[in-house]
Amino acid sequence: GIAVGTPTTSITSTLPVEQSYQQFLLHTSNGGKSWTKSNIYQLTDTTDDIIVHFNSCHMVDDTYGIVCGDKGYVFITNDSGVTWYRITLVDNDNSPIANDKTLQTISLANYPDNGYCMIISYKNNDDPTTTGIYYYDISDLSTLFTNASNFIISIIPSIDNIGPFEGPQHNIISTSSTTTYNYFAGIGISRYETAALLDNESSYTNTEAYTINNTYTYHSIHAFDDTHAIAVGDNIISCTNTNDSEPVDCAN
Repeated sequence: GIAVGTPTTSITSTLPVEQSYQQFLLHTSNGGKSWTKSNIYQLTDTTDDIIVHFNSCHMVDDTYGIVCGDKGYVFITNDSGVTWYRITLVDNDNSPIANDKTLQTISLANYPDNGYCMIISYKNNDDPTTTGIYYYDISDLSTLFTNASNFIISIIPSIDNIGPFEGPQHNIISTSSTTTYNYFAGIGISRYETAALLDNESSYTNTEAYTINNTYTYHSIHAFDDTHAIAVGDNIISCTNTNDSEPVDCAN
C-alpha cells in the first residue's frame, strides 16, 4: 500500500532564500504494520520550489503503483513504492498538456485481454466547474519503464476529454475501475461501462451509465470487482452487490 498528500518538508536555502519542498511518500509491504518513506522526486529533475498537492494514489498490484496531483504531476513505481518515475502527459507534438490542470483522481485497471486502462480525471485551473477525463491504453506496464529517459516517461492520451462531465455533480474526488466499469464519486456517484465511455457519446442507457445521490458528498469509492462496490461520504455509505443495479444506501 501507499499513502501520499501535501509535502511537509521545507528546506530553505540561504543564497537566495528560496523554499524547496521534498515530496515524500509512505509505502508498506506488510499490510500497514510498518511504513517506509521514499522521496518521489529523487530520481527525476522535478521542480521542487512549489507546493504540489498529490490528490490520488492507486496500487495496481504488489509491484506497480501510481500517484497524481496538481500541475499535471504523475509518478509511477515498479518496485512497490521504493523508487518513482515521472510520467509527463503530452500531445502528438510532445508538448505538455496538463501543466495547467489539477489532476484529481487516477485509476489503473488490468484488462486480461487488452493490457491496462489508465483513467485520470482533471480540472482546468481557470474553470474549476468542469471535469475532464484522460484515457490511456497501456498494453504492457513494463514497456513504460523500458522507454523511460532519465526516469521520465512521456505518454499521449488514447482519448482526451471523454464523457459528459460538466457541472458540479461531477466534482470527482475518488475513482475506481474494474474490468468492465469505471466508478466516480464526489457530488453523487457515477458508473460508466468502459466500452460506452470510450464511445464518447452524448447520451447513455441506464445500463451503460448512471448517476445517483447527487445531493450527497462522497469522499471515497472502491470497486472490488464487477459486482461489488462501496462508497463512503458525509453521513452516508452506499454499496452494490450486483452489476445490474445501482448502489443502495447501506447506512446514513
